[in-house]
Amino acid sequence: MEKTITNGVKPGERIGAWLSILPDEGRGIFLGFGTYVGDEVPPNEGSTSLTAFLSGERRPNPKLLLDSGEVVWGCECWWGSEAAVKAEKDRMKEVVQLTMAEARAGKIPVGWESHAGMNGGSAPADDFWGPGKKNDKDFWS
Repeated sequence: MEKTITNGVKPGERIGAWLSILPDEGRGIFLGFGTYVGDEVPPNEGSTSLTAFLSGERRPNPKLLLDSGEVVWGCECWWGSEAAVKAEKDRMKEVVQLTMAEARAGKIPVGWESHAGMNGGSAPADDFWGPGKKNDKDFWS
């Protein structure tokens, strides 16, 4: 599954969201479980955020409402059906729980920076998330 592709998840269905996941290392930063609300235009929340770009373009993006009450946008995380995310989480050796507020503020746990897409972090494995896209146009669809 890609960051912003629904991949069969319908509005109202349960989801799980990762800030980052590296299955080959068995490590991930988990945001939580919640519900896929549907696609909406994100709010403009800063000049450097992807949500601000999408807002300026009036481009809808998957809106995810976590059980914690936080809203996470599809472009900010890796997400999928609750069942698929639970199965992947069960296979992880080490999972760190993080809020989206912490992630947006750059409060990534020490030693996990690369897993949050910083300094060469990578996308989830094809076996869980589906085949990766080859260019930004497909990736950010």
